[in-house]
This record gives sequence, structure tokens and C-alpha cells, in this order.
Amino acid sequence: MLYRGLYFKELFRIISGMKRHKWKYLTVLLISCLDYGAAKILIGFLNKDLINSVVQNDRQLLVRAFVTAAVCVVLSCGFYPLVMYEIGKSVKDYMLALRTGAVKHLLNMPVSGVYGSSKGEMMSRLTVDLNLIDTSLTEQLWSVLRDIIYGIGSCVIMLLLDPRLSAVVLLLGIASALVNSVYLKKSKLLSDMIQKKLGTLSQQLIDVVEGSRIQKMYGLDGIIKNKYSSENGQIARFQMKRTVVSAKIDGINFMLSTFNVIGVLGIGIYMFLSGLIDIGSIIAVITLQAGVTNMFLQVGVFLSQLQGSMAGAKRFFEFMDEAEEVSVQALKEGSGLGAAEEDMLVLKNVDFCYDRSSKLLDGVSLSVPKGKMAALVGASGSGKTTVIRLILRFLEHGSGSIFLEGRSIDAYSLEELRSKISYVQQDSFLFDCSIEENIRLGRPDSSKEDIVEAARTACADEFINRMQQGYDTRVGENGVLISGGQKQRIAIARAVLKDSPVLLLDEATSSLDSENEFLVQKAIDNMVRDKTVLVIAHRLSTIRNADIIYVLDSGRIAEIGSHRELLGRKGLYYKMYVSGLKTVI
Repeated sequence: MLYRGLYFKELFRIISGMKRHKWKYLTVLLISCLDYGAAKILIGFLNKDLINSVVQNDRQLLVRAFVTAAVCVVLSCGFYPLVMYEIGKSVKDYMLALRTGAVKHLLNMPVSGVYGSSKGEMMSRLTVDLNLIDTSLTEQLWSVLRDIIYGIGSCVIMLLLDPRLSAVVLLLGIASALVNSVYLKKSKLLSDMIQKKLGTLSQQLIDVVEGSRIQKMYGLDGIIKNKYSSENGQIARFQMKRTVVSAKIDGINFMLSTFNVIGVLGIGIYMFLSGLIDIGSIIAVITLQAGVTNMFLQVGVFLSQLQGSMAGAKRFFEFMDEAEEVSVQALKEGSGLGAAEEDMLVLKNVDFCYDRSSKLLDGVSLSVPKGKMAALVGASGSGKTTVIRLILRFLEHGSGSIFLEGRSIDAYSLEELRSKISYVQQDSFLFDCSIEENIRLGRPDSSKEDIVEAARTACADEFINRMQQGYDTRVGENGVLISGGQKQRIAIARAVLKDSPVLLLDEATSSLDSENEFLVQKAIDNMVRDKTVLVIAHRLSTIRNADIIYVLDSGRIAEIGSHRELLGRKGLYYKMYVSGLKTVI
């Protein structure tokens, strides 16, 4: 079967996804191709009548030629542009919906799915691959269908004019199609590899931008340049191989096309001299031969280009098929039993593992009374941050139950659950916009006065007002234009503005110097009043005033108690306290 292995599944999915635009697009696409083919075929009749009118001195043929020419002008210059405009409009409307849907899907993906993927790969799929879908609909699919319709129409007319000459054209055309099908398979494989490598290259560029400070600090320019050059070189080699394949196709097609013209012309002259055909019909067949040639030769080229676009479409749809977050989970066995009303946040025998080989959390149970602060401490890798992510449902726990306000978190919608929780992490993310806009994200409908008050609570108002543009100061990508302490206080102001009853702090001061730690800690102290707080921290100053401390060891709760009680037991917490020189745990 010719051209098997093409991405027909992806092409069908693209067309089906156009929904209400689908039939309009297909209709105008077909009309434009018919219009193009009709105009080209009429030129063959025009040439036939013009030549015969001169040879036979027939004025009627000359008049008919001028009428045919007028119809060609109307089809080519009048109707055709309008149809092409409608094709472009249908595709642009679809691409608008597709890009919007892609961003919506990205927002609905679980955090583990987003952070588990390469940024470069994802960006490549959302930009390069989407643009390839656009090109396939506006140019490549139209070119393939246009030449097929033009070619079939030319075949039919040629057979009516003279079957013998037509047979020569068709035999050479079929031979060309067989040769093209062999090279198209190679082109398909190379297109796949090129698209994958482009995603890897995008990730390397992101690393160069985001890691510029480390790169300069450690003198990594040469290593990074060599790594990028190596990857870029592989892409160039694959592209060159695809170019060689395309060049072979073009060379073979040109040779076959030349033989076709010479063969038809030679046989046609012989038939004319034998009195078997008029000279006008020979010219008409040679004119229509271009349609047959394009169908067998150029369709192969356009299909090769379309394959490259469909390789991108395949990668894009793989991204779109990634699972989204489930807003409301089916309640796990025993999870609907509830928890004591005085406990705002409760974990009961919670397990979690990334794979079946080992548990990251094993039977973890803890409770945080309403309005109290609980601290979770433990060695790196003991599972502290995983507990936070399970509460927020960034990850889904295995057996056991998690309750918020006496209700299983599986019974909440994600929006409702997360509206009840404020979260400040070690390296809080800021968007590339103004300080005011970053804080306002905590509660989008808040007033300027609310934002200023939140900043004061977070000990951020003073340094913001010292800036030349104050609250209108842009922070740069992920807060690169401000200090780490300022960035953290803006993130705290955002959490203050959200004003949720539960606050989760994940090592919010661990990466700061003493001065910034003091200011951020003061901001946290202001924020936690009347809140239910679960804090993960290494620094003693953050957790010593916690109402209860849970010590996590290898995924299990090893000790529970206040700071004084745990020191008195001289267990794991005591050892951590001593080894941390009484300042860091």
C-alpha cells in the first residue's frame, strides 16, 4: 500500500478537533482545490483551441478560446482569493481554540506531571509543534489535495483527448509514485528524530538562561557550549539526511518528468505525422501533463513536508493526552469517618510511594488543632515536603486518610480545598510583573489598601516604598531583580492577602541570611496569628515555639511532643538539636 505509515490518525484528529469549523474548512478546501484544478485544466483547452484555430483557420475555435480565457481569469483572480481567505480564517479560529485549550490543559495538569516534564520539551510542543499544525492546515494539506484533484481531472481529460498518449504519462507517473513511497518512509523517521531533538535543544537553551550565574561562577561556558554544539550538530546531521532524501526525491522526479515530456512529445509528433491526432490535442495533453506530473511527483514532496508537521502534531497530542487533576476523588475506604472537630488538619495512617519498591511515607498520623502550630522536622529525604504536597493534593496519597475541618480532602473540589490553605515554600515563585500584581494574586478582587496592609504584615511595605516605582516595580522573571529576602516577604504578603484558615510553611527561611531570616520570621509571626499552621523548618528559631512537634524518620513518625519534652527524652530530636549546634535542625 502506497504511503502507509503516514500520520493519518493525527491528521484525522486535527480535522475532527475543528468541530463547528470542520465542515466549513473542508468545504472551502475542496472548493478551492476544484477551482484551482478547473482553471488549470481549462488552460489546456485554451491552448488546444488557440493552436487549432491558427492551424485550421477556424474563427469559432478562436472565439471559444477567448471565452475559456475569460472563465480562467474569473476563477483565478476573482473566486479563488475569496475561498483562500475563508480557509485561512477557519484555520486561525481553530488554532486560537487549540492554543487556548493547550494552556487550559497545562493549568489542569497535576503538579507532578508539570514538574516531571522537561521545560524545553513542553515549550517545544506548545510552540513549534503547534505552528506545524497551523502550517499543515493552511499550506500542506491544501497542496496535497489540490494536486490530487488537478491530477485526476487532468487524467480524465487526457484519456478523453487521446488514451494512447495518456497511457505513457500514467505509466511514468505510477513509477514515480512507487519510488517516492520508499523515500517517504525514510523522511518520516528523520522527521520524528528532528522534532524530539528540537525539544531537547529547547531545554538546553532554558538551562543556559536560568543557570547563567552558575555557568559564569564555575566557568562552564566551554562545557555548555560544547554540549549545545553537540546536540545542535546532531539536529543538523538529521536535517542534512532529510535534505539528502528530499534531494534524491527531487532528482528522480525531475528525471522522470523530463522523460515524460520527451516521451509524450516524441509519440505525439509521430502520431501527428501519421494523421492520428491534431496538433492542438498534443499541446493540450502536454499542458495537462503538468497536472498528472504534480499528482505523482509533487504530492510526494508535499506529503514529505506534511509528515514533518504530523510528527509535531503527534508530540502535541501526546501532551494533550496527559492526565489532568481529578477535582473530586472517590472516597477511599474509611476516609469518610471524619475527625474530631477541634482538629483542623489530621492525617491518619497515610502511606505514599512513587513506585511499589519502597514507601516514602509509612503510616503517618498527625493532627493540628484549630488555631495551633505544629512543626514537622526530620532529616533531608525523610518525607516532610511530601506531607505538604499530599495535603494540597499535588500528589495523591495511597492508603490512609487526610482530613481538613473534619472532612476528607478527597471530598473537596481542588478549588475549594486550596482556597482554605495558604502555602509559602522555600523558593517562592514570583511572576514577571509588578510587586502589586504579584501580591494581588492572593485575592484578585482586593483593593490597593488591602495589598498595602498585607505588605505591612509581611514586613515588606518599607522596602517596597524605598523603590523608585514602589508597588509598580517589576520583579523580573521569578523575582530575579530583587533579593531573596524581599522575594520571600512578597510571597508571604500574597499568602497574608489570601487569608486562608490553614497555613503551610515549607522551610520558608532556610535559604536566607541572618538579617533576612529575622525579617521573614517576623513576617511569619505576624501572619500565623489565629491560623492553623503546619511548618517544616530546619532552623530552631522557626519551630521552638510550636505547640507540638512531629519528628519524621524514614517516612515514619518517630517522636511527638513540645520542644522541651523532646529535648528531655534525649532521642532523635535531641540528637538533631545537638548536631545542629542548637541553631539548625
